Parts: sequence; structure tokens; C-alpha cells
Amino acid sequence: MMIRLGDSSVEYNKDFKVYLTTKLPNPHYSPEICVQVTLLNFMVTPDGLQDQMLGILVAKEEPEVEKKRQNLVIEEAQSKAQLKEIEDEILYKLSVSQGNILDDEELITTLANSKVTSVKIEERVKEQEKTSQLVQQTRANYVPVAVRSSAMFFVVADLCKVEPTYQYSLEWFVEIYLLAIRTAEKPERNLAKRLKALQDRFIELVFQKVCDSLFEVHKLMYSLLLTFKSMEVDGELDIEEKGLLLVGGTTGANIRPRPTAPWLTDASWARISELADLKKGCWDGFSDRFIEDLELWKRVFDSDNPMKEKWPRNIHDQMTPLQKSLTMLAVRTDQTIKGLQEIILKKLGKDFLEPPSFNLDTVFSFSTSCMPLIFVLSSGADPMAELLRLAGKLEMVDRKVVVSLGQGQGPKAEAAIREGKEHGLWVILQNCHLAVSWMPKLEAFVEELDPEKVAPEFRLWLSAMPSKEFPVSVLQNGMKMTVEPPKGLKSNLLRAFASLDEEWFEDAGSQSKACQHAFRKMLFGLYFFHGLIQERCNFGPLGWNIPYQFSEPDRQICTDQLRIFLQDQDPVIPYKALQYTASEANYGGRGTDAGDRIL
Repeated sequence: MMIRLGDSSVEYNKDFKVYLTTKLPNPHYSPEICVQVTLLNFMVTPDGLQDQMLGILVAKEEPEVEKKRQNLVIEEAQSKAQLKEIEDEILYKLSVSQGNILDDEELITTLANSKVTSVKIEERVKEQEKTSQLVQQTRANYVPVAVRSSAMFFVVADLCKVEPTYQYSLEWFVEIYLLAIRTAEKPERNLAKRLKALQDRFIELVFQKVCDSLFEVHKLMYSLLLTFKSMEVDGELDIEEKGLLLVGGTTGANIRPRPTAPWLTDASWARISELADLKKGCWDGFSDRFIEDLELWKRVFDSDNPMKEKWPRNIHDQMTPLQKSLTMLAVRTDQTIKGLQEIILKKLGKDFLEPPSFNLDTVFSFSTSCMPLIFVLSSGADPMAELLRLAGKLEMVDRKVVVSLGQGQGPKAEAAIREGKEHGLWVILQNCHLAVSWMPKLEAFVEELDPEKVAPEFRLWLSAMPSKEFPVSVLQNGMKMTVEPPKGLKSNLLRAFASLDEEWFEDAGSQSKACQHAFRKMLFGLYFFHGLIQERCNFGPLGWNIPYQFSEPDRQICTDQLRIFLQDQDPVIPYKALQYTASEANYGGRGTDAGDRIL
């Protein structure tokens, strides 16, 4: 038999089959393809993942119970198989028996034996049922943890719709789950506290680990998604209210006539009208009461802090944080973010409003030789200074290979990876987004990494701008870290001090107490200055006439110069020299506008 492939005719074997797989979460195929192939969806389901999470948790917390459950499954299968064999044997004897059945002694013996065996199996099944009930009762205690944990996976898995680099595998998720089980608090003989500790520790780890790979602009959104999912699991979430919040408070439904009030815009009244259409709880008749209390609501509208202002009829005390956010969205749209933050604060706590500062040492401590470490870059970001600091701390400065990818650099990168796997080197591949054609080979290299064949010291470091061309499997199996200026002065200071080596910090200016004291005071001032000028970039022309890319290398150079000048000229503090190197050379050298240079 022959078939046509393109311009060629090739032999076709009737036993031929082709299987194609993809790691894309929701691949799109044309109708012409769909009718010619059989599509199988192997995406994990909520029920399946919940059962898997429950099995892992019970195996760790109650190993004897999980062992009993597995034995019950095996014994039940064996009992069914034994009964099937008995039935088949009886049917076979009856089919081949000739003459009077009662004269067939072998058949009579077989029937008698089968009856005895069947009774024993039935007794065993009854015992198995009793044991199974006890096992299920024990497992039921851990179901709430499994339900919440499995629900969080789908929040994390859907992040790829926001940014293509936000890819996370189920294997990675299970590792976080196991880490939570190992590190959660273990109160003695108090199951309820243990379950609460497991839930809190797991969601804390999922938040921290994912935040390392998120851009600042998406971290509040991620906290809100975790909050909504937790509320949904606990039965506290009103789906209609959530939907109205996510669409901006308006769906295009019929709007009531707007009252005459200059401060009340058409958009605000449309949102109030939509809330009244919910016709339940505090929203029933909300628009009519709003008109009656129009002057009181104007006071809320004019307030500097409307969330703390007293609302008409004390409705504020009757509302959930989600309902307060919807009200703020309608009356004072600029306060919506504060409303969202209150939702997160009330459900998960303040830790979920302050993402942990990035710490490369902590990320590295969780890595393995078969797990690539991926820097997701933003404009002007360069992680090399932080990476070199870590390499110096771990004595890997002379055992690293750096390749900047681009045209013709593929063979160099391949050779570096082979050498690194064999001799335990750090291989640093920069700007992977510039080598799109080489990405399939990178994916193959990562898939071939075998812990038994790779030196334990080997690490594969990758850096790339966000790109849809970056291999999904590499992103899912790797540890991702975003590199961008932190958001907020506090986060900036925390990251700056977290990047300092403790031994280096203690040694700086140690020749005298005065020198050490001056160094630490001026170091804080330098880091505060660095954070301040970066924050000004967020205010457009009000911050800087020309947007500048102040980066961590600027701060690091000033830090090194501060230590050198203070130690070399102790006890004199060379203020003019320090001011010139920082404001005129390192930072001021970027400024091209006269007004900016004065600042």
C-alpha cells in the first residue's frame, strides 16, 4: 500500500501509528486537523489532582493508613480475580461435562471447593469493608488541605495567560507541596492545629516561590487570585460580585436615571445601578437609598480616606471587603486598589500585600543540577553583578562559562553545556531571546539532563526577555526569577541590604569603630538615595524630565567606592569626593538634562 506525502509516494504499513504530544495548556487546532486525528486531553482535573494531593499528604502524615489503603486496593483486585477464576472454571466444567452432571465427581468436587472459597472471600471482603471505612474516616480529616492545595494549582497554571514566561509544571507544584508538609508547624496531638498549619504554610510557600518569577505589576493581581480561590474553597465568595468587580462594575445593562449631582459621573452611577440590580443583601434597593443619602455620600466622595470615613446608614459595617471594594469602584474609583488590598488583608494577612524581596542565595539553595535557573529580564536589567557575587561566595568565579547568545553562538553554547555537565561548571547563557532558532536545541539539552550523569555542581543559568518563543518545558522545569527594580522604597531598601554578603558587611570599616559607624550610616543613606531616584521614575516628567535606567551596578559601584574611601582615609571622611563620585559620575553621568542634574 502506498500513500502520498508531499511530492513523494511512500510505502504504508497498516500497523503504523503516530503519536504527537504538546506541553501547551490549550493548543488550537484547525477543524481540518481535528476531524482527521484523535485528540486526548491529559490535562489534570480538579478531582484527580485533589485525590493525588490527598494521597501524598496521608502518606506523609499517616503512613500506616496509606499503606493499608494501598493493600486494600490490591486485596480487592485479587479477590475479584479469584472469583472470576472460580466462575470461569465452573463454566468450563459444565460446558465439557457429558451425561448426568450428578455423576461427574470432578465437577461436584469443584463446586464444593468453590463454595468454600467463595465464603472465605466474602468474609475477607467484609473485613476489608470495615478496614476501608476506618481508612476513609482518617483520610477525610485531611481532605480540606487537599482541596485547598489542588485549587491553588489552577491559579498558578493560569498565570501563563498573563505572561508567556509564567509557566509552572505539576512536578514543581508537588515539590512545593512536599516542602510545606516538611516545614509546617507540628503541634503534638492536635490535628486541627496541624491542618491549619499545613494550609497556611502551603499557601505561603506558593506565594513566595511564584512571586520570585513575577513582575512587580502582577504581584497584587496574583495575591488577589489566591484570595478569591481561598474564599471560593471556603464558600465565602459571591460569584456575581466577583464577576462585577472584574469587569469594572458595568456590564451594559439598563441604567436608572441619574440624579442631579455634579460630582456623580455617568460611569459612577452606571456602577451603582448595576449593584442595585444584584437585588440581594445590602444591594437590594441600593440605588434608591443612595439617592436619598446623596449629600452624605458626597462627604465620602470628598474624603481623603473614604475607606475610613463613616458611610451613610452605617452600611460600611454591614459589608464584606469585596462589597466595600465594589462601592469604592463606583463612588471613588481611585480607591479601588485600597479596597482590593483590604480583601487580601482580611483573608490571607498582610504578608500577602508585601511580596518577599528577591534573594538569589535562597533561590539557589533550592536548585539542582538538572534544574535551569532562568532570569526573566526587564528593560535595562542586568543580573550579572548579583550572579558574580554569588559565584564569589561559593568559590565558582573560576569555574563558570559565560556565552552571550546571538548569531553564530549556538555551537559555543553547546560545547559549554557539555563541558559544564562533565566538570561541574556554571554555564551562563545570556540573552536567550536573541537566539530563537537555537531554542529547540536548548530544550533538548534540558530534557537530557540526568542527575546520575551530571556533576552535582553543574548549574545552567539562562537570561532572557519575555518571549513566546522560549521553550515551555524549560520554563516549567526551571526556577524563574524576574530582574527589575523593586516597587516601593521599602522593597528597594530590603533588596539592597539582602544582596550584601554578611561577612563583607561586618568587615567593612572594621579597623575602627568610628569608621565602621560612619560606613553603616552612609551606606543606608546611599541605599535610600538609590531607592528614591528609582521611585521618581514612576512619576513621569514630574520625577525626571528624561527617563533614566538607574540600575543595581550603579549602586554597587558607589558601595565599593564608599568602603574604599572611608578605609583609606580613616579617620577623615572625604565628603566631597564621595559626593562627586556618586552624584556627578556614577549617577549624575547618566543625566543629560540640566534640571535633572540639579536634582
